[in-house]
Amino acid sequence: MIKEHAVSNAVGDDEVAQRVAEPFARMAVQEKAGQLSDVLVFDNTTARSQPEASVAAVKVGAILFVSDPVEINRP
Repeated sequence: MIKEHAVSNAVGDDEVAQRVAEPFARMAVQEKAGQLSDVLVFDNTTARSQPEASVAAVKVGAILFVSDPVEINRP
């Protein structure tokens, strides 16, 4: 029963490819390149307090190693 339900909601490869391609088609080359970049935030760096500047500058794909719960849960 679970398998039948999962299969009935499955999305086809063509639909997935289209859903992935559409946002990429709207992105500038700089934004696409930025998605390949990560910002590493360690407690002993000045970047810890300013990840927004890095995100805004290069449209980074991820911010890694944030350990402060207040920062993690910040909107």
